Amino acid sequence: MSIIDHDNDAICHPGMIRRFMHCTRSYHWSLRFPTPRRARRARAIASLEPGEVEAWVGERVARPKPLLALADNRWSGMLDLCVRFDDGTHAPLLVKSVPTIHIADALAITAYHDLLGQTVRDLRGVGYVWYIRQGELRVIEPDAALRLELAYVREAMLRTRLTAEIPTSSATATMCAVCPYRDLCADDVWVDDGDGVDTVPTFEHVYIGT
Repeated sequence: MSIIDHDNDAICHPGMIRRFMHCTRSYHWSLRFPTPRRARRARAIASLEPGEVEAWVGERVARPKPLLALADNRWSGMLDLCVRFDDGTHAPLLVKSVPTIHIADALAITAYHDLLGQTVRDLRGVGYVWYIRQGELRVIEPDAALRLELAYVREAMLRTRLTAEIPTSSATATMCAVCPYRDLCADDVWVDDGDGVDTVPTFEHVYIGT
């Protein structure tokens, strides 16, 4: 059973930030027709060995705790990995298999970092995002700027949740092609069924707010 409370209008899911920033319409559909967490991805995360995580973060770690349910009155989600280091400190880690590195992931790890701080002692001042395709580890330091940006995004997510109007799509053709909701808006969103080449540029970073 999902711990995401779709009936509580005050709670958002950190794992949905990327979807929201990529395409508000897809986020709109996901609130009304939530899809289950992909079982293959969950099994892969649950089976990670300490040595694999050590290779990513460059430090000795104890066995990481996978798929940790975290929630407060603002955010609710499933953290990919809670990493416990040999010095006794903890840090959140997200595992991403995506073609782009996006500011949404830094915001999500900031939300998980703050949630984890309510659960464990000796929390490090950083969170980690491991990008499988790029073979790259991003070390994110949740600071005042990221938390302010996160608050702006959460407010925008809540507005989308509360409105009955269907938002305008901001997706590229590639995003549409892999979206589980493409059939719901295929009439007015261009979906590339040809050679797979986007005519809309794919962005790496999007900021919402002022």
